[in-house]
Amino acid sequence: MLSCNCDFDDDYDEWFYVPSDFSIFDLARRKRCWSCKVLIDKGSDCLVFERARRTMSDIEERIYGDEKKLASWYLCGDCGEKYLNLQALGYCITLNDNIQELLEEYWDETGFTPKGANVELHKGNTQSC
Repeated sequence: MLSCNCDFDDDYDEWFYVPSDFSIFDLARRKRCWSCKVLIDKGSDCLVFERARRTMSDIEERIYGDEKKLASWYLCGDCGEKYLNLQALGYCITLNDNIQELLEEYWDETGFTPKGANVELHKGNTQSC
């Protein structure tokens, strides 16, 4: 669900860092896009979301410091472009959201119909957040 409110409690266990631009996927094994589940090929554009969590014990804190890095999540070039555009409009997006569904919700709210799409035109506001 699209939201303009990014107010989250400061007390969270996991978080991710939003990339500012695309990266070239250069891992030896392909990864799945977190949103559309397509496999990302080596050399393709993608967004890499570095993730971390709070340490859960004194031992972890001594080893890792205040945060322990988690496996990164990836968005393919198509989903990454949609993500960055919706974010630039001021929407708050979590990585658990399906980016294509969010884009369709945006189209529905604004009344936008993409060229060549079989989407019924809905009247709505044309404002971003």
